[in-house]
Amino acid sequence: MDDFEDVFLSGTPKILIIDDVPANLKVLLAALSEEYDIIMATSGQQGLKLAASSKPDLILLDISMPGMDGHEVCRRLKSDPDLKEIPVVFSTALSDPANEAKGLMLGAVDFINKPLRIEVVKLRLRNIIDGQRLRKLIENKNQALERLTGLDPLTKLPNRTTLDEHLKVAVRQARRTRLPLAVLFIDLDGFKQVNDEHGHAAGDQLLINLSQRLQDCVRDGDTVARLGGDEFVVLINSLENETACLPLLDRMLVLLGLPVKYGESMLKVSASIGVRLVLSLQRSGQGDDVDVNEIIGQADEAMYSAKKAGKNQYAFFGQAPLEMIGNPMSSSEVSAGLRANEFELMYCPMADAQSGEIVALEALLRWRHGELGLVGPGVFLLGFDKHPLSVEVGRWVLQQALRQCAVWRAHGLELACNVNISAYHLAHPDFASELTTLLKDNPTLPSNSLMFDISEVDNPDPQSALFKNIEACRDLGVSLVLDDFGTGPSSLTFLRTLPISHVKLDVVLVKELERNPGVLPVIHKLVELLQVMNFKVIAEAVETGSLKATLAKIGCDHLQGYAIGPVLAADEVAAFLQRHTSAAH
Repeated sequence: MDDFEDVFLSGTPKILIIDDVPANLKVLLAALSEEYDIIMATSGQQGLKLAASSKPDLILLDISMPGMDGHEVCRRLKSDPDLKEIPVVFSTALSDPANEAKGLMLGAVDFINKPLRIEVVKLRLRNIIDGQRLRKLIENKNQALERLTGLDPLTKLPNRTTLDEHLKVAVRQARRTRLPLAVLFIDLDGFKQVNDEHGHAAGDQLLINLSQRLQDCVRDGDTVARLGGDEFVVLINSLENETACLPLLDRMLVLLGLPVKYGESMLKVSASIGVRLVLSLQRSGQGDDVDVNEIIGQADEAMYSAKKAGKNQYAFFGQAPLEMIGNPMSSSEVSAGLRANEFELMYCPMADAQSGEIVALEALLRWRHGELGLVGPGVFLLGFDKHPLSVEVGRWVLQQALRQCAVWRAHGLELACNVNISAYHLAHPDFASELTTLLKDNPTLPSNSLMFDISEVDNPDPQSALFKNIEACRDLGVSLVLDDFGTGPSSLTFLRTLPISHVKLDVVLVKELERNPGVLPVIHKLVELLQVMNFKVIAEAVETGSLKATLAKIGCDHLQGYAIGPVLAADEVAAFLQRHTSAAH
């Protein structure tokens, strides 16, 4: 027996006796005081106060008392979250079975009939107390086992030990994939007040509910952990860029601020969140060791900055991405990055919704900026939609994607390749001839394995260069995918006008389906309409297994997103495909 068990099992049990007859109290005190610490009350009201202040191991309660009888006392005890686990034993001269049944329904564990037989009373009380203590001991052992196995006993989330291991893996993955990792340190604002006003049981229930909300925010493969108290840490892996976590942070603030119903009360807190972005490029001289304490400490430091700024908000450790967005880069900076070979392509796998087979890879442009880390085109091409720079960058993307796909094909990976083409680039007078040249330069790559993601354009002119270049793509065998379908006012007109073969549902629709299952019939009808019109339907941002199953069930043809696979560097594609194929079989 360890020290805890020895103290736990050998300590003197405490019994509260509530009886309005002094003679009964005197007899019980004389009989039980050698084995138990006895507390006595002569009324139900007094008994409730003593129960709350002394937290006895058992309550021996008389039923027939003036004012508040034993049944009412028991009802109030069992309705109090802090007292409801204390076993109650009724003592009564009433032998009516209905009376006994009422007491058991209220939560009593036993009845002792008067006149009291002391030896029977002693035996029954000892059995009840020993059983109660044994259950508590087993519960404590189970909690200790959960700690050893890496789980927080209250929320069943990973604990600090497990978090440290997950963080080490996540940082190494960020270095390997060259995709940023966000470490979020979350502290609840106003949690102590909830405990003080409503009790610790209410606080525990609040933590359980909010931990579930945090898990609902993240993807399979991310980590939500509880450090203790009202502190949580969340790891968000494989971000496309440093700003990709902003919508998630906004959603967390909203969900954590929603009230939680507890009995007749509504419990409400807010959250302060500190964000430590772990950038993807391993610094010179940096080894494989990961200082998890430093990373979590920096996220914690950012969290305190959020609290000092007024709470219910988030703050970043170091420079916030918002500062970068607020100051768009110049065309000369972007051109210099392109010339310095700082641009690279990463690839998002696309799967057949029914078979799960990977059928295509979408090329995604990234700039490995010397100061800002890995950033996406939404940051560095902001404001250049109709600038010659977008054509220059688009040419580079197309060239690199075709060359890489030709390399994969030479190694037996015969996948289609999706490339995003801006309307401005597609309308360039030389687009068709440049594409023809590129296809000739990569003769092992069939043109029908190439797909262009294009955005809709209002009222396309059949005589325009844009229209003619789209027709040229069709004639070359290149498939056209209409991106972000479902929110624009002219989508159906655009589909009827141009030779589109695939339609990609707008991310907003997919995210809304994840948040609100009630929109499922509408999206189902939309998919059916598109397929009647002979279009293949692609859904992106598919980040959970349940959403993947739902979209497959309503007939989507292809799926992209974290539930299919992470964004990959070119040299990781082959290994990913091998793992994916092995898992499928």
